[in-house]
This record gives sequence, structure tokens and C-alpha cells, in this order.
Amino acid sequence: MSERNALLHPEIHYLGNNDITSNRVTIHYSIIHLIFELLFPITLAIVLTLISLIKFPLTQLGFFCDDRTIRYPYQESTVKSYEMYLFLVPTILSFIILTLVEQFSQFYERKCLQTLAKTRPVHVILNCIVRNFEVPFWLWKFVYILYAFVVGHLVTMVVTYSLKLSVGELRPHFLDVCKPNLSLTTCKNTLGFEVYVTNYTCTGDSDLVREGRLSFPSGHSSFISYNMAFLIFYLETKQFLPRGFRSFLSIVFAIVACLISLSRLDDFKHHNHDVIAGMAIGVVTAAFMYFYIMRYNIVISIHKKRKKLSHRVDHDLSGARI
Repeated sequence: MSERNALLHPEIHYLGNNDITSNRVTIHYSIIHLIFELLFPITLAIVLTLISLIKFPLTQLGFFCDDRTIRYPYQESTVKSYEMYLFLVPTILSFIILTLVEQFSQFYERKCLQTLAKTRPVHVILNCIVRNFEVPFWLWKFVYILYAFVVGHLVTMVVTYSLKLSVGELRPHFLDVCKPNLSLTTCKNTLGFEVYVTNYTCTGDSDLVREGRLSFPSGHSSFISYNMAFLIFYLETKQFLPRGFRSFLSIVFAIVACLISLSRLDDFKHHNHDVIAGMAIGVVTAAFMYFYIMRYNIVISIHKKRKKLSHRVDHDLSGARI
């Protein structure tokens, strides 16, 4: 590896007295790579916080007075914004549960099976699990998955809110919250045709008016679509689970994402294309982050192959002794 690549890319090292039979895997990052990995999500979090707290100028669009797409009544959201963050809890719990179940299944299948075949006392099973529990590996695996998920979530939200500020599309209930001071003479020209009104003043609540200009894309749709899509992609890598069970959970996650996204249409918060765009942002970001963590999956596959080779070597050595 060249000096430049050594600075920018992580290296894989296998620890143990015997390179073939070593079961511990560690990843050594260069200083530059580690700094970037830490600063990138921190920067995204700062940007997202600033966008949320500071009222940056946004695009001021006009409208046609007879535009029926922005004349719907204002109503409260079925799924509140703060309730969306509750979905982070089951998502993170899913990562923890799947990681632990996968680790336990590996112990049972590869290391504890012969022991359990001879004796079934509980203390023997626990001793086998504790003795073979590779904390550095599985813990690193979980942290890396969680890191990728958080970074992808931050990217999704930054992209979504940046587009909201730059596009400034009017929500379906905009006229109801804006309450513009217009007259019939303002909406039509001398020939009686509707004109595009840009010179108007909203008399409604200023916060609701500002929110009424942030229709594209749907934040709820991008948020929930990213969460559910990431879970689906991650779930499909868990080959220790039955395929039918994985497919069932994937369908459930997809339905949850669709229902929450469609609720934004029923609440007159977004137009159809807003929801579609939000879902696309979430799914595309989840797919990108999924392929991003394939680096870690490659390490896992190498680790598994080495463990299989180790098992074969031990078997051959035991056969040679006999």
C-alpha cells in the first residue's frame, strides 16, 4: 500500500499467534481517516441544528387566486414531528437485538454445538458462550452500523430541509394560514384573466405562514422512508433468520413508511409529488449508506472464512493426532 493510501484508507489486521486460526479482527484507522469519520457527522449535526433553529430566508413564491391546490383547510398532523423521532428507538433496538442474536447463533453453531451434544447443564452452556464471546468484534460491528445509520439520517434531514428552504413550495393549506389581504381586482387583470400574485401580505400567524412555504419535499416521508429502508436493507443481510420471516418484516416496515407518508396527504400538509420526493430521498440515502457499510461486511465475510478455515485446520490436526 502506498504512503498516500495508507493515510486515507483503513487497514485490516488479524490478531493472534497464528494468522490462519486467529479469530479476532480489528480495524486500524489512520489519523486523517478517523478525524474525517468523526468530524463529518458532527458537522452535519451542527448544520441541521442551525437550519432548525435559525429562520433562514426562504424562497417567496406567489400564487394564482383560483389555485385549488393551496385552498385546503389547515388541520393538525396525524403524526406529530416529535413523534417521528420515537421511531428511532425501535430502529436502534433492532440493531442491538439482531447483532446479539447473530452473535449467539454463531456461538451455538460453530463453537458450542459439540459441547451441547454431550451435556446440557445450564452452567456449561453459559461457560461456552462467555468463553467464546468476542467483544471487540461484535461491538465494533454494532458501532459501525449505528454510525452509518446516524450519518445517513443526518444527511437525509440536511438535504430535506435545504430543499425546503430553496424551493419554498406552498403547502395545500397555505391560503388558510396566510389569509392574504387581496381583492378581486388584485387577482385579475383588466381583461378578467387570473394573474400570478406576488405582491401580497399574509395576515395570519407568522410561524404557520413560514411553515406553509415548506411543502417540498416532505420531511416526514424522507425521515420514515430512510429509517424503514435502512432496516430493510440491514435485515436482508441477516442470513441466520428464515427468509420468510425477513420478507414479512420487510413488508411490515414498508407498509409503516407508506402509511405515515400518505397521512401527510390526508392532513393537507403536502402535495403528491412532495411525498414521492421525500420517500425517494430517504430510500436513496438508505441505499447509499447500505453500500457504504459494505466495507464492514467485507471484513465480516473475511472473518467468517478465516474461522471456517480455522475449524478445518483444527479438524485436520485432531485427525492427524488420531
